[in-house]
Amino acid sequence: TLIEGPSGAGKSTILAALRGAADFEGAATLAGHDLRGLQPAGWLAWAGQHPGLVSGTVFDNVTLGGAPTVRSDEAQARAARALDLACADELDLDRMLGVQGAGLSGGQAQRVAVARAFHRYLSGAAFVIALDEPSSALDAETETRLWRSVRTLADSGAAVLLVSHRTSARDIADQVVRLTALEVAA
Repeated sequence: TLIEGPSGAGKSTILAALRGAADFEGAATLAGHDLRGLQPAGWLAWAGQHPGLVSGTVFDNVTLGGAPTVRSDEAQARAARALDLACADELDLDRMLGVQGAGLSGGQAQRVAVARAFHRYLSGAAFVIALDEPSSALDAETETRLWRSVRTLADSGAAVLLVSHRTSARDIADQVVRLTALEVAA
């Protein structure tokens, strides 16, 4: 599902509510359960507009927030697959990063955050992937590759919520939810 609309319409707020980071009125359920009673870490993998990277290796950042990961061949392969799907396959899993991903470009940091969300899905830690403007720092070719990856994961069973201003995102969406900004009377 693509969520689109002008800046300020509430797209990122919807994702914040899903994560439990914003209160909301009304009902939001998952498999018949009120979201307010569910721990997002048990079902949601997300990448926000700010990558939230930490000091450590690319592997550490891709696997952050998942189940404790022993660096086995299988764990390495899953992290490499997540990087590949996120169009960051040029990054070495052993590459050391500084605070907030220092040592990466903005686009690379964004793709590592997307790889983290993909990794949570691939490892079975989440079945909903929420991405907030994941292609904002990408060139058109990389964006096209990323959209193919998102579509591949959706076709494999992931429920995907995609927030994007890019019209190219419409090409991969099964449905589009268009938000409009509310005007508040003075």
